[in-house]
Amino acid sequence: MDPILLLPLLGIFFLGSYIQTVTGFAFGLVVMGLTSAFGLVSLEFAAFVTSALSLLNTGIALRGHTHHVYKPALFAMLATAIPLTGLGLWLLARFSAEDVGTLKLILGATIIASCLLMMWKPHPQPRVSRSWTFASMGALAGVLGGLFATYGPPLAFLMYRQPLPLLRVRLTLLMTFTATSIIRLPMALPYLDVTPALIITALLGLPVVATGTLIGKRFGPPLPELWMRRLAFALLIGSGGSLVASGLR
Repeated sequence: MDPILLLPLLGIFFLGSYIQTVTGFAFGLVVMGLTSAFGLVSLEFAAFVTSALSLLNTGIALRGHTHHVYKPALFAMLATAIPLTGLGLWLLARFSAEDVGTLKLILGATIIASCLLMMWKPHPQPRVSRSWTFASMGALAGVLGGLFATYGPPLAFLMYRQPLPLLRVRLTLLMTFTATSIIRLPMALPYLDVTPALIITALLGLPVVATGTLIGKRFGPPLPELWMRRLAFALLIGSGGSLVASGLR
């Protein structure tokens, strides 16, 4: 791959992993939003690499803590997210071939809507949601995950409304993201032209993501967490707005 494209890509991987470490969200949204807004690589390329690299973060965080996972929610969400990932991948291939503008419009709107959901702090419900509720959100997440490798927003919105300990909520989400990423990678291969550039980018991204994660853990952010979250939201909404404008054009 041309170093003129590779270096900005690696910078975006670092930024996404750092922001996710210090704020708790946004790796996939940052990578998909910025790579698409700047037109660095195709959406299929960016989504595949995002799935591969996100496994590093979630795998490290889950190690030794899987017993905290709330399994009824996990199984219900995966039951619909996994099959509908295939639908999302099919839609990604179709729009990429026929109407990239519409695909950018959908991605931009998804990023903006995700930011608005994450800015709103929902109050916990009195009781844990029923299985069909988790399955419904899993279906929506599956389509979005197949399209853009971003399963998080609908699942996080639902899980943070549950009357469960925050550690259990977070680890249930991480386990869901790990499972969906593992499933998405082989499902995406038939729709993807696996080139040396794709493999090299993913391999070079691994130490970059690890470095961003370690720096985020060991060194506090230069600003208070609230301001870091605000800057992350501003960055995401800006990239989402740029994609919406590009899609409308």
